[in-house]
Amino acid sequence: MEQIKEMSMEELLKEEEAKELHVHDVVKGEVLEVSDKYAKVNLNTFTEGTIYLDHFTTDRNVQSLKDLVKIGDVIEAEVTKLSENGEGSEILLSRLNLLKDKDYEEFKASTPVESNIEAKVVKVLPNRGYILSNGKISMFMSVKDLKNSTLNQGELTKVKIINYNDDKKNAYVSRYAVIREERQHAYEERQRRHEEYVQAKQAEHEQYVKEREDEYASYNVGDVLKGTVVQIVPYGAFVKFNKVQGLIRLKNVDHSFIKSASEVIKEGEEIEVKVISKEKGKLELSRKDLLKTPYQLFKEKHQVADVVKAKVSNKMEFGILCELAPHVTGLLHKSEFSWNPNDNFQASVTHGDEIEVVIIRFEDAKEKIALSRKPLLDNPWQRITIKLGDKVTVKVSQVEERGFKVEVDGVDGYAPFNTIDTKERNIKASDIYQVGDTFDAIVTELEPRRWHLVVSERAYKNQVEREQFENYMNDNHEEMTTTLGDLFKDKI
Repeated sequence: MEQIKEMSMEELLKEEEAKELHVHDVVKGEVLEVSDKYAKVNLNTFTEGTIYLDHFTTDRNVQSLKDLVKIGDVIEAEVTKLSENGEGSEILLSRLNLLKDKDYEEFKASTPVESNIEAKVVKVLPNRGYILSNGKISMFMSVKDLKNSTLNQGELTKVKIINYNDDKKNAYVSRYAVIREERQHAYEERQRRHEEYVQAKQAEHEQYVKEREDEYASYNVGDVLKGTVVQIVPYGAFVKFNKVQGLIRLKNVDHSFIKSASEVIKEGEEIEVKVISKEKGKLELSRKDLLKTPYQLFKEKHQVADVVKAKVSNKMEFGILCELAPHVTGLLHKSEFSWNPNDNFQASVTHGDEIEVVIIRFEDAKEKIALSRKPLLDNPWQRITIKLGDKVTVKVSQVEERGFKVEVDGVDGYAPFNTIDTKERNIKASDIYQVGDTFDAIVTELEPRRWHLVVSERAYKNQVEREQFENYMNDNHEEMTTTLGDLFKDKI
């Protein structure tokens, strides 16, 4: 509510001397009379001025002028009407334009150009624009400003002050400028939030990198760790611990041959692994190193001297490779194949044959197993008592072109054709003896370690003849002492 300046009559008379009044003049006067609806004002002229409540204030909530002014107050107003009627002269006053000017100046001072305000549409000007008001000043907005949209009378909207018109005491405003600014602000806000997001992500990434580097530095080759299988790939599987993950190559997943890690582990499964390599920020892992090998599992169930079944998997120059269990092999050296060193072990078995063998040695460092067949076979040479030069009776077991295979006290021997006593020429071995025939012979070669035995029938017969001759000579010793001189002494 405006404060009314109080002035004495003398001051008023000094300030406002009697003068001729015109419409739109701004005058000052002392309030002489006040009612609810009007007040009389001394203008120091031919008659008092009258100002009504609705021309004193724009506040529609004021019901009585007595609430705003009292007798003796000095007010300033604009002359709006000068007239004379049958009852005398009349001067009508109004403060509305003064209030409007004052509101305009105050609003302009407090609300610079480019300010955003809220205003109400008070009038729609078809094809021209809109008159708006914020309760202080009037504003104009062009119909082009809204482009494809419209406003209705009584509608509140936000506008931007473009410029002020001091002559008309109003302002030119724009709704589109507010929309454009809001869009710009929204864009800038998005940009700001994006930058904040990027910065936060960068900080988060830097923190993650630092934590990952610290975690990586805490691991050493040989460490046993628990992690989760996060991805199975054709060449192995990735295992994650906290922020660090490592690779188990396919060859290090299991002792068994597998085509995919998914055969033994699953994604999401927690497993134990061993760090086997640490280089350039990467970890190489092994699950296999923490599992018992097929060799170890086999050894837990078997010991030296056990008889086991073996499958021939490969024949080599120095022996036979045998499969004892899945992924467990043992070597049957050729020297352990038979007591007979002349046995052709290559021809005795074929790939896939199943044979019985005895475990004779475990080599843990190399995870190798040595096998033998000999403990399961009879060795007749351990029982042989014959010696080189002994007379033996042999039995023909096989007839060959160049001699005979014979059996002597359970062991095999050989009698070459040229050691058989025969005086006939161009005769075949089969014409002399057949399988199952026996003959006497003398042991001419004997090497038990090589299972080597050679006999000779001719040597036997020669020795028998020598023995007979010696015996004969021993039996006729006395007769043999007569000399030739004794026999022919008479004739001599």
